[in-house]
Amino acid sequence: MITDAEAIRLAASWLPVDDRWRVEPITEVQSLNNRAWRWLDPDGVPRYVGRLRNAAGSTGLGVAAAVERRQVEAAAAAGVAPTLIGYDDEAGLLVSTYVTAERTWTDRTVADPEQRGRLLASLAALHAIPAEPGWPTIFEQIEGMLGAAVRLGLRLPDELDRVAPRLAAIARVDRRRPAVLTHHDVWPNNVIDDGDRVWLIDFEFAGSGSGLYDLAAVAMAAGLEAGSAAEAGLLEAYAGLAGDDHRFEPGELRDARWVVRHFEAAWGLLRSRLSPPEHQDFDFAGHAARMISGLAAE
Repeated sequence: MITDAEAIRLAASWLPVDDRWRVEPITEVQSLNNRAWRWLDPDGVPRYVGRLRNAAGSTGLGVAAAVERRQVEAAAAAGVAPTLIGYDDEAGLLVSTYVTAERTWTDRTVADPEQRGRLLASLAALHAIPAEPGWPTIFEQIEGMLGAAVRLGLRLPDELDRVAPRLAAIARVDRRRPAVLTHHDVWPNNVIDDGDRVWLIDFEFAGSGSGLYDLAAVAMAAGLEAGSAAEAGLLEAYAGLAGDDHRFEPGELRDARWVVRHFEAAWGLLRSRLSPPEHQDFDFAGHAARMISGLAAE
């Protein structure tokens, strides 16, 4: 991996910047997997953002640089992700246009039906992009993270063996639907709202799927009760935007919520073995245990 200084110099070579521009680290958002900077023009207005993947932070996450680049390019072409300026696959360096947030999204924002509808519109545009061969499914990502955790010496909880048949059954059903570009990490911290458009960022976990797991994350972030009228309204609103090929039943969304918790459990278990010093204040193992408890309870 290249150093921060090397990454900044490489990124600057892709940009129309000069000595009047200033580059500064982005510290207000703490990423577990990346370091980031923004370039400010002579008037102090941020115009570009660069992200460098942490070598340790990406271990076992299954992030293939060339795949991620292609996904970001496709999402940007659809107007869902900021425009990609440059990308170095080997270094894991990505530079894109900077989108200034007019509103910071939280779970409460997702719970607002009007704002949630704007997010669903962005997801419908994302899910209109056909998946390409080699893009991972959420099930492959779960398997990959758990395998990496085992290779790092972790003994997996017995509960995961007991729920494995259900995970495999849901995967078989999901494969029957058209495979589209899915984000797999649609939480409020990966949403940027410029006041006009809702953008998605951080495509490290993006892959191939039906789109249902993105909707499950939205329902969970919004605090919608499983089987509720509000959840049915989310599915209906999304189908109205994405078309009948993307119409899901409440029971399917309940299964998808379960898979998302499985994904979060796998992520937490792996991160518990990889947590860098600056992020040791987060209880990854405890997060995984809570997710696994929910899996076993259903």
